[in-house]
Amino acid sequence: MGVVEFVFALVPAARSQGLGRLTVAAATELIRSIGGTVARAECEVDNLAARHSLQAAGFVETTRTPDLVVLELRL
Repeated sequence: MGVVEFVFALVPAARSQGLGRLTVAAATELIRSIGGTVARAECEVDNLAARHSLQAAGFVETTRTPDLVVLELRL
C-alpha cells in the first residue's frame, strides 16, 4: 500500500492523559494491518505534545517548514 498519512487531535479535556500516545499507537497498528509500509503525520511546529506522542512511537522528523513538521515511521 505504501505511505499512509493520518491526522489526530484531542479536545482540551482529553489532553495530558496519555491519549495522544494511545491514538498514535492505534493509528500505526491500523496502518500496518492494511498493508501500509510508512505512516506519516504532520503537526504544527509549536505543538510539542503531538510531536512527543509521535516521536515516542518511533516517528522521525523528515521535513520541516516554518509552520509544520512532518514525521514518518517505517513499518
